[in-house]
Amino acid sequence: MDKKRPVGQRSTEWHEAKARATKAAVLSGAARVFDRVGYRNAVVSEISKESQTTAGAMYHYFPSKQAVALAVMEEFQAQLLPIFDVRIEGSGIQELVGSVSQLCDRWREDPVFRAGTLMTFEPGFLPQEQLELRQKWEAAVGGAIANAQDSGEIAKDHDSISLAKNLISSLVGAWTVTHAADGTDDLQQTVGSTLRLFLDAVTT
Repeated sequence: MDKKRPVGQRSTEWHEAKARATKAAVLSGAARVFDRVGYRNAVVSEISKESQTTAGAMYHYFPSKQAVALAVMEEFQAQLLPIFDVRIEGSGIQELVGSVSQLCDRWREDPVFRAGTLMTFEPGFLPQEQLELRQKWEAAVGGAIANAQDSGEIAKDHDSISLAKNLISSLVGAWTVTHAADGTDDLQQTVGSTLRLFLDAVTT
């Protein structure tokens, strides 16, 4: 028969679980608020209301709105970069198509993805962190493009990072238009058309 855990251990575990749940609730609520109004227009009272937590509880884990936004962007980065790290033997184009399809799914379903994208390009918001995330995104997409160049599917007239910057800008622009118009149903088609135009211009 298992021995009961000491009361102190059970209490510690309970507090740790409660802390994790509160932090997760704040991040989720903040992502929904940032998704709706962006970083600049978001206010702490709205984040705490959306999170169903008190402002005091939020400040216990995140000392400022900026700290919450950074945590949302870190979660966005952790989920974003692996999407473009899929390798399909002999077909860099298929890698890109599959990755962009996943990107659309996440934009459609996940407020962290939408908020992270918005804040990555929102003017005046943490320029150093934004630059670092964009560079990592460009490197991830550039890796897929370089594979397609190595397999002869994409011309080597331009370096892979320059092409990645162009593609990301085009995809984010397409998403922004549909997001602003609440055109979730059109997202896959709009982004897919954008990708096809890009591929038509660069494939051999």
